[in-house]
Amino acid sequence: MEILLSEIGAIKVVRLPVELDGAAAEETQALFTSLIQAGHVKILCDLSATERVSPAGLNVFLAAFKEVHERQGQMAFCRLQPAVREVFVAAGLTHIYKYYDFGEALQVSILKELSSEFDEYVDLHEIRLQRQEDCLRIDLFLEFDGNKRMAAVQQSINKIKRNLEEKIKGSEVCVIPTTAAV
Repeated sequence: MEILLSEIGAIKVVRLPVELDGAAAEETQALFTSLIQAGHVKILCDLSATERVSPAGLNVFLAAFKEVHERQGQMAFCRLQPAVREVFVAAGLTHIYKYYDFGEALQVSILKELSSEFDEYVDLHEIRLQRQEDCLRIDLFLEFDGNKRMAAVQQSINKIKRNLEEKIKGSEVCVIPTTAAV
């Protein structure tokens, strides 16, 4: 499996391969170095597919963390498999890095963006996330003012969709008007 790179706003999301050792560790180090030198110092490592991290892989994380930290950035991890989490605990890395549930981190980002659009809708009932191979699908169940004309509701939907898709690169947003909790 290859290393996949995507964005959530200013955060670079790096989805790592099944095994992070040898050549994969070197490729990951080169990617981190390239990102950091280009000024991208907010990095989220998605380890959902990673089943094994060798000592070389751990060294890659330590070196990248040091570089990011020196530039006042942040490096965090999400979706660690149990075996990988055990390696991180054994290596003492759980005290250095932040860990996030990918869905929770993304929902916080979505809520932040929706807060700037609060005058466009009445209530947010639910956010559903589905990671697909080539994009992230975001379904928003929003309640709109019942006295608003459908044309005005559609304008609000288009604005929210456009703004979120611009902020969360690689996303496909679907706004579903609703009047009750889903």
